[in-house]
Amino acid sequence: MLAHSQPVFIDPTTDEGFKRLFGDKVNLINFLNIIFRGRNTITDLSLSRYRAHRSNREDR
Repeated sequence: MLAHSQPVFIDPTTDEGFKRLFGDKVNLINFLNIIFRGRNTITDLSLSRYRAHRSNREDR
């Protein structure tokens, strides 16, 4: 019998969490299209390698 593992919370407001959830371009496009609910449709996007360095977590 398989042991049950504890669920893992991924915080999407952190850089690491966002990358784990939406690092795949297809997943990000699908997520955004769900949010737009047909008002807009995203078919492609490009991800920037820009990374903002801020001193306070609240500024991120």
